[in-house]
Amino acid sequence: MTLVVPPGPNSTVNETADGLRIVIPSRKAWFQIIFLGAWLMGWAYGEIFALSIVFAGITSGSADLFITAWLVLWTVAGVKITGTFFWSLAGRELVVIGGSRLTIRNEIFSLGRSRDYLLSNVRRLRVDSQGSGTHEQQAALSNWSGSGGMVAFDYGPSTVHFGQGIDEAEAIQLLEKIQSRVPSLVAASS
Repeated sequence: MTLVVPPGPNSTVNETADGLRIVIPSRKAWFQIIFLGAWLMGWAYGEIFALSIVFAGITSGSADLFITAWLVLWTVAGVKITGTFFWSLAGRELVVIGGSRLTIRNEIFSLGRSRDYLLSNVRRLRVDSQGSGTHEQQAALSNWSGSGGMVAFDYGPSTVHFGQGIDEAEAIQLLEKIQSRVPSLVAASS
């Protein structure tokens, strides 16, 4: 009989001068990372080839219109796939709860976007396994855009999610840590 040892949490929680700081790295789907890396090499070749055709003036008329439209769509797809690749490789979600704010920051290589929420407007902090989708869906659809996750709260007429890189059991543990260390959030979320 094989004894299964419980895995450690994916997230880390620390008290800092700014408040409670939660770091949730992206899940490492290595097949996806390798596949997207290879795809991006082919994408770069196609991008360079199409640009060389456009700037060399080899085509004319409808062929020129086609290659330009294709290049625009190819570039948009490449930007999205590049973001997904780097999110899978080095993305992380930072959540800081301190003072009067809850800040969620999605970043890749320390570059990212922060969203601040007033704690006085945060309601019903909870685990939301229904609204988060599978980890694969989160990686493909939300990744670095900053939506999705297992932890949710209501903010005015909107529901905000975070915790993209954790599963339901870890989200429950994380919620317990948040509620035990930040009593004002418990009062605000009731």
